[in-house]
Amino acid sequence: MIAQMPNDGKENFKSFMNDMERQQYIMSGGVTFIPILNPFAWAAFIEAWKNGDFKRKD
Repeated sequence: MIAQMPNDGKENFKSFMNDMERQQYIMSGGVTFIPILNPFAWAAFIEAWKNGDFKRKD
């Protein structure tokens, strides 16, 4: 029921302001975060791969 209910004015304004803030940050030269390029996440992934965390446990 909540998912079908439309946003009220307060929620619409908050969403609009968040979008505007994000656009201003990007346009002013702010760095956007791209998770696939995160070296720490890759290091954790490779370590988990070496430890065999992705193997099936039958």
